[in-house]
Amino acid sequence: LLIPFQGYDSGSIKDMVINDDGDIIVLIDYLVYSVNQATSDCVFLAALSPEGELMWKQVYASPSADPLLQHPGCFYMTYHNGEYYLSGYCYYAYPQNPTHFYLTPFFVGINSQFQEKWILPFGMKELIRGRAYEIIPMNEDYLMGLVDNWKGAIEKITTLVFFNTKGVVTGYNPILNESLNPDYTWNVTTTAQAIDESVFISAIYFGPHGKKNWGEIIYDTSGNVYNYNVTGQHELDYKMTRTSDDNFLVGVSVKKNSNFSSVYVYKFDENLQSVPFDST
Repeated sequence: LLIPFQGYDSGSIKDMVINDDGDIIVLIDYLVYSVNQATSDCVFLAALSPEGELMWKQVYASPSADPLLQHPGCFYMTYHNGEYYLSGYCYYAYPQNPTHFYLTPFFVGINSQFQEKWILPFGMKELIRGRAYEIIPMNEDYLMGLVDNWKGAIEKITTLVFFNTKGVVTGYNPILNESLNPDYTWNVTTTAQAIDESVFISAIYFGPHGKKNWGEIIYDTSGNVYNYNVTGQHELDYKMTRTSDDNFLVGVSVKKNSNFSSVYVYKFDENLQSVPFDST
């Protein structure tokens, strides 16, 4: 199936879910390279039937509906209680200067009828700069988003941001670099799995300036770090999931030299201890 993108220069599928009706909901990012790029509609959902037929396609987070919004982009989608929550980034106007736009984490809420409920450029008053990654439901009404908060040219910190299903901000907590290592200048995690209602486990990038490690981290919703592990270096990208035996699996591309990379897959438990793969 080819999902058309007339009027755009490129398009890519960023995420997808299967909803309770069995339909496949696809998050699409379209791009246009022109003088109108900043205010172009870029965030779309498309619905496919279980047989793979395109049923509809619809735009969300349109800059034409909000003159303070530019360059919206959403790359993650969470399906929760029959509704859809998107995350990514946008450029939004400074509160004191509506002609100056800056990079900010961005969330979109969509109801079960595929109507846009709200958009949320997060951290406007605090001037949080960065991108949002996965959204994790905390309970029926509250959500946690993972954000990389850019603190100047060098420092980045994972920031746990909290909001409810109505799009109302309830707070945020950083995972400070010094809580990992006094020499670290950055840490970024894009995905998480719950150990209990307040403790989470993530794969993570971190390290001092100019060095990229990957590993795993255990932390709570207040940003307190309980444990972490450095697994390797020179990674390109990773994916993490929970296994059927309630452990965790990470797959990561490891750059060996300037031309080649290898794929490394490993399994571990909630104590960050290695777990053997099931050989049956």
